[in-house]
Amino acid sequence: MMEAMAPTKLGFYLLLLLRLASTINADDFCVAKPGVSEQTLQANINYACAQQGVDCSPIQPGGSCFTSDLITRASYAMTTYYNVFRSQGGTCDFTQSAQLTSTDPSKGSCSFGPKGSGSSNPPAAGSGAPTTPAPGGGKGKGRGMKWCVAKHQASQQDLQANLNYVCANQGVDCSPIQPGGACYDADIRARASYAMNSYYQLKGRRDFNCDFSGTGLITISDPSHGGCNYIQAGGHGPSGPTPTQPSTPAKPSTGGNGRWCVPKQEATDQVLQQNINWLCGTYKVNCDDVLGGGKCWAPAIRPRASYLMDLYYKQNGRNNYDCDFVGTAQVTNINPSWGSCVYGS
Repeated sequence: MMEAMAPTKLGFYLLLLLRLASTINADDFCVAKPGVSEQTLQANINYACAQQGVDCSPIQPGGSCFTSDLITRASYAMTTYYNVFRSQGGTCDFTQSAQLTSTDPSKGSCSFGPKGSGSSNPPAAGSGAPTTPAPGGGKGKGRGMKWCVAKHQASQQDLQANLNYVCANQGVDCSPIQPGGACYDADIRARASYAMNSYYQLKGRRDFNCDFSGTGLITISDPSHGGCNYIQAGGHGPSGPTPTQPSTPAKPSTGGNGRWCVPKQEATDQVLQQNINWLCGTYKVNCDDVLGGGKCWAPAIRPRASYLMDLYYKQNGRNNYDCDFVGTAQVTNINPSWGSCVYGS
């Protein structure tokens, strides 16, 4: 009797094991954990999309999964990476910023793909999974290209301040984002991203050139879309020089002495606020122009600090040491005036 029941028990346990395996394999989607910073999510996109066999074209502008939501784009990229490389030891860790789920995050026309499908162009046999995904270390599809875009959480006031700064005497041609231009968009974030990237590319593509008081983000995903081509290294687009590159750099002002005192690019907001406190708190200069409603008020700290530091520099004789501010300032011959905020010559 016991021997007759053995096959039945064996079949039961086999069925149980199959169900358990099915449950384990159901977790085929690798998504971002709640609370992960945008910097980390963008780094994860950069890393995943730089790996051979990971197709991130659906999250590029015009793609079926393109969205302004960085979490969704990162989840798509991480899921694709995981499905391509998990059979070779790839994980859904991403420095503990991702997690597995059995809930399909597909939305509308954006499909995260059938479970286990990954990319239609898997890596060559024997290539193995990339070692220890360390977001931020990869480069864009072998080209090493980088762009500067606005962070998703940047306020409209900060973005407008960035536009004012970049488009006024910084050598950046902002005509493409004017009404009728190839990159004009009613969304201020799109216009600011174009301007910030142009500044970043033309100033040397150093990380601090894409800081913008903490509102800029470096990406390896080309933000160009439709007929709007973003400048790349040296002011060149995918097919050579783009019409968005200024034909000549901004010319130094010839009025007066033609020198101004402005913050160094690497100066932090904390240090610049200390400069403002010192200048205004000890009545070194008249700070009315940078107060709310003043001609040089801006939500960002840098343009306010710049105006006041230059004011102090001019009032005290334009000596180089008057534009030191504990090593946070520099003299420039490019007029930093913007909008209604006109600096003294």
